[in-house]
Amino acid sequence: MELVIQDRLKTLEAEKGIETLYACESGSRAWGFESPDSDWDVRFIYKRDLNHYLTLGNPRDVVEVPFDKALGDELDLVGWDISKALGLLRGSNPTLIEWLFSPKVYLSQQEVLDELRSLAKKCWQPRALAHHYISMGFNCYSKFARKNDEGSKEIQVKKLLYVMRSILNALYIKRFMAIPPVDFMQMCKELLVNAQEEWLLQLISSLIEKKKGLDEGSLVVLDARLDNWIQENLDRGVANSIEERPKLDIADFDRLFHRVLGI
Repeated sequence: MELVIQDRLKTLEAEKGIETLYACESGSRAWGFESPDSDWDVRFIYKRDLNHYLTLGNPRDVVEVPFDKALGDELDLVGWDISKALGLLRGSNPTLIEWLFSPKVYLSQQEVLDELRSLAKKCWQPRALAHHYISMGFNCYSKFARKNDEGSKEIQVKKLLYVMRSILNALYIKRFMAIPPVDFMQMCKELLVNAQEEWLLQLISSLIEKKKGLDEGSLVVLDARLDNWIQENLDRGVANSIEERPKLDIADFDRLFHRVLGI
């Protein structure tokens, strides 16, 4: 599939008049808990010719090629122009940060990627990122955890993993003041090291293995211990206690932008 993705990106370059600077996998395949029927969420950063940027207009800065399952297509491609990417990076955009540290890289201009990652480590905002993850987890759990006809609470396996990943990412940020690894199991092994957390690590490992053998809509019944853990940790106070960092000067982003464009 990697070769198929690389070929599709090269075709897209010719069709759209763009140059790919970096392309990666996003979502469940990057997190390490894809299902057999999971799509391939390919995300990329690109640039255009210099003349494209020399306008007072507002040229489109996104390339999107949605998949069509009816045609047997499994690839969902979304790309951001380098100007958009750098602007969002300065604002500590969680989505872009995850792209940059994805463990599955399809294409990259290594020097550009190294500089983007270096900027990300300097400019990311721990409190904002933790708030993002807690809010994601809270909204997902509120929306998808429901009582069944027997009175037990149940939720799709993938949604449960989304909730747990969101909570644990926030806890990782609070403990280490570092960007969490995108690979979910790697992050869990770094975070859940105490004996009293062993049950949680084993449960996560079991859920990941279960999801890899099930389709996207499969349900799991929540036991009281896990439900209580989720309720206790969906706490915005986790993020509020994290110190804010000063925003990086825009000149740092301009310098990389100019180098990428060859100015």
